[in-house]
Amino acid sequence: MVSISLTSPMRSNLLALQNISKAQSVTQERLSTGLKVSNAIDNPASYYTAQSLSNRANDLNMLLDSMGQGIQTIKATSEAIEAGAKLLEQAKASANTAMDEANYAQSDFEIDGEIVATVSTEYELLDAIKHSGKGIIVIDKNITMSKNVGLELKDGQSLVGAKYLDKNDKEIKITFDFDSEIKAIGIDLGNNSALSDLSIDYTSSKKVDSENFHAVRNNVGNSAEINNVDITVRGDVSNGGCRTAGIRNLGDINLFGAIDINALSENSLRTQGIYGADNNTSNLVQDKNSTLNITTNGNVGIGIMSGTNILSGEVNIKTSKGWGYGILYGINTFSGNINITTSGHGGTAITHGNNTVTSTGTVMIDVKESHAFYLNTRINYETGAKIGIKAVAEPPTNGLWQANVDGSYYSSEVSNGLNWADFTRLGDFPESISKTLSRKESAEHNEKKTKVEYVNEEEGITYNNILEQYNALIKDAGYKGVNLLNMQDMRIVFN
Repeated sequence: MVSISLTSPMRSNLLALQNISKAQSVTQERLSTGLKVSNAIDNPASYYTAQSLSNRANDLNMLLDSMGQGIQTIKATSEAIEAGAKLLEQAKASANTAMDEANYAQSDFEIDGEIVATVSTEYELLDAIKHSGKGIIVIDKNITMSKNVGLELKDGQSLVGAKYLDKNDKEIKITFDFDSEIKAIGIDLGNNSALSDLSIDYTSSKKVDSENFHAVRNNVGNSAEINNVDITVRGDVSNGGCRTAGIRNLGDINLFGAIDINALSENSLRTQGIYGADNNTSNLVQDKNSTLNITTNGNVGIGIMSGTNILSGEVNIKTSKGWGYGILYGINTFSGNINITTSGHGGTAITHGNNTVTSTGTVMIDVKESHAFYLNTRINYETGAKIGIKAVAEPPTNGLWQANVDGSYYSSEVSNGLNWADFTRLGDFPESISKTLSRKESAEHNEKKTKVEYVNEEEGITYNNILEQYNALIKDAGYKGVNLLNMQDMRIVFN
């Protein structure tokens, strides 16, 4: 065996090469693993420190992911709430639209305009009307007008009692006294005029045949409002043809609050509580919260005559003496509680007109020696309408309880669901006499819906669709199975 002897320099170089090779191996291992210490043998302290830090980093990454999911869940919930709020606003708007269409007049009465004068005497009142423009004239004391002097308001002028400003104040009365054979108008309204919180006492002592004898008149083309007004009409005010009224309406009138009309013309041949246009072009609209009370006792006393009348609140009409008519002629819609009592020997509760009882309407009739319906009376009704009749005799050999229902004359027959058995005397009035009518559909007579019904039906569908969208939105508002709007819990654990 040959021995190789190395010189000192050669031995040094060989050791250096061995160290370099060893360092190269270590470096390659570190490059390939990315670890300075790949196992516990290399460096136990560093290895276990690194392992602990790696575990901590993994925990922090898991926590970060959990937080991210929580943020996404809250974001999805927030977006759903914002979208849901918009849908609820749409639903609210739809419901408000339906309510606005259903109510023909606003419940809250308020006169537009500023106060232009406060008066206490006849002179001050006439002067204010003459020299003031549009605005409100406040009367703070009772005023008795001179003989044959009435009030003619300009367009936009309104008369109110002091009670309009202060509900605790006393009621203000204006008294009119006429013996003119030409004209006797208590208050002639202008366009956009209003009366509120007043008592009007009207007397005319001439027997004349004229159109110009009324406590309050609203002319053709005028729009007016009347709120909390008490009207009394008395005296010999007609001679057959004249139709004197508490309110003569030839234009448009909205009624608010409590309206009381007393036609106390004992010797008059014809007096009305409210008298509309003979061609039914006038419009009378009663607010749903209003109460209208009309009492007549003339030889021909009429509660409401002619015009297009929408009665949405409570209406109480009482006629007595002779030929008293509750409602005569006109196109009348009953959506509120209508009570008519006739006690004259030849009167009729409702006659000679086209009348509709809506699904919310109730008509109760108490007849003494007269008819409930008579001659050319059309009674339209919606499902749910209520009609009750009380009479002193059984029908109908003497014509009692006769009606022209849906265009044909009936006394004891069935017509499209309206059965005269519903009008038979059943017992105490009005509890057991009231009958809820149901219309029967047929090819000849389908149930017709008013504009309000169509609007409400359309808005109801819209409203329901919006709620369905809202419910679907709530259902889909989660993220990865967690829905906070469905009352599910979301947990993020911080260690």
